[in-house]
Amino acid sequence: MSAVRAQPVSFGPSYATRLEGTLRGGVYGAYDEDADEAYDLVRLVDYARYARSGTGGGPALYTRAGPIQQMTLGPAGHLVHFFRSNTAYDERTVGAEAFAQTDRLSLGLFTDNVLVNGVTGGRLAARPFPGDGFAAPLASTEVGLTAVTDLGLRDDRYADSLETPTALALDASYDATSPGGIALRPFASAAAFADYGWGAGAGAALSGDNFARLARFAVRLGLFYSSDQFTPGAFGALYTVSNPRARLADDSALRAEAPGERSASTPLSEIGASAGWRLGLRLLFFERFELRSSYYGHLGDQDLSRYHLRLFFQTRDGRARLFVRLDRGGLDHVFSVFGAADDQTAVTFNADYRLPFDLGGTGVWAHLRTRYTFERLDDGTGGVKRFLPQRRFEPSVGVRLGL
Repeated sequence: MSAVRAQPVSFGPSYATRLEGTLRGGVYGAYDEDADEAYDLVRLVDYARYARSGTGGGPALYTRAGPIQQMTLGPAGHLVHFFRSNTAYDERTVGAEAFAQTDRLSLGLFTDNVLVNGVTGGRLAARPFPGDGFAAPLASTEVGLTAVTDLGLRDDRYADSLETPTALALDASYDATSPGGIALRPFASAAAFADYGWGAGAGAALSGDNFARLARFAVRLGLFYSSDQFTPGAFGALYTVSNPRARLADDSALRAEAPGERSASTPLSEIGASAGWRLGLRLLFFERFELRSSYYGHLGDQDLSRYHLRLFFQTRDGRARLFVRLDRGGLDHVFSVFGAADDQTAVTFNADYRLPFDLGGTGVWAHLRTRYTFERLDDGTGGVKRFLPQRRFEPSVGVRLGL
């Protein structure tokens, strides 16, 4: 296989932009999915972001365009947890997100497609008690309201509007420790879908934003109860390939030449009442290493446990880089995380290494790209989108030219 990749980059004190495009080919010709529709021009946007600290007056502001990555709303992630818009890589969408914050208010908004025709939501949070005149725990209290819907399922093609996931969540948290240093923030959350079920949860997060001036960390534990037709983090990493109008086709059924209408995942409408727990970890060593991990343990008869992992590492000289992303659903217990990849597994494994010689002053790099993603099949009954697991393994050696 041969490939040409272009990656223009522009950055300044408050903004950064990177475009990325790849054309691949092999003995069977060009890989058509790289450039077979007009939206592929939008997919060239890897990211375009702008940030303002707010120290000079006005709110702190952050905006970003690009594929949505590991989006989580609220301290419990009760509705949106590790959501991403590039789970099915060839069908990925470029979204947008924005966040603004003042001393008393914060507002976060996102959509998984700049055409605003997919999963769209936001969270408004307020600190109702000013710092002067109130005890520290009360002054640090934050109350948030999250709203999420899937605009893509409000299309005229889908007559049954009850299948459109629309949900609200209310959360509250406060700092149980003295300001500064390591913080312990208990939280509580309640969430409900308009036409499905509801859930409640509580927990606490232990975090440090600048531990020993070397690292940032957070440990989060939550306990949840859910009614029928509800699960925490329903808008998650696999939502784009498994929702009321999309399903993961059962791979074994297809291999047996069956119609493939059977789903490899459990629809929201068929989830029973249950309890569950979630343990999350984040560890960041500035500029060098980042680990994010989250496991949701479903306490019920159905296989609804989930696991998420993000790992990034680069050497001090920048010669070697590693990025790993793993999303798993349909697990029956915590040890299933270490089992073989099944139909509800998405993996990205990227490794780059600059070889210890140059070619005419130009660096020579070895690349490894492994992606467990999903490919779009023909639509099923009623226009339901169907996806099938797809495995890609793309090692290469290339010359990187800086222009």
